[in-house]
Amino acid sequence: MHPERSELAVPASNPRMIDKALASEADVAFLDLEDAVAPSEKAQARAHVIAALREKNWRGKPPAYRINALDTSFCYRDLIEVVEATGERLDLVVVPKVNRPEDVHVGMPVKVRFEQREDVWLPRFEPDTADTTGSSM
Repeated sequence: MHPERSELAVPASNPRMIDKALASEADVAFLDLEDAVAPSEKAQARAHVIAALREKNWRGKPPAYRINALDTSFCYRDLIEVVEATGERLDLVVVPKVNRPEDVHVGMPVKVRFEQREDVWLPRFEPDTADTTGSSM
């Protein structure tokens, strides 16, 4: 594993941009379901994330995506649908707008639910350290 020197966020609503990001020299390219996607496009963007995780060549990049903020109605579906559909292809879930230490544990209910199933891989959950909301822990 090499250091992650560069990260590229790409709107999950745009398959062409997903392809370009995965072909880039960035160390990490994460598919963004959050700020880069209009509310009316969230469900379709989630389907693009699933397709990219299942079908695309990530060229050594860790397969990753950013969920919507924890206080939105999109967050739950972002976690459940993608993790269930992509299994061990997924390496990292980026959690945005982490405002308190407890927010980092957003994946715990998902992990508890899936630990009872042998066919589901559990990704890493990490806070979005590039979040510019002004919050800090």
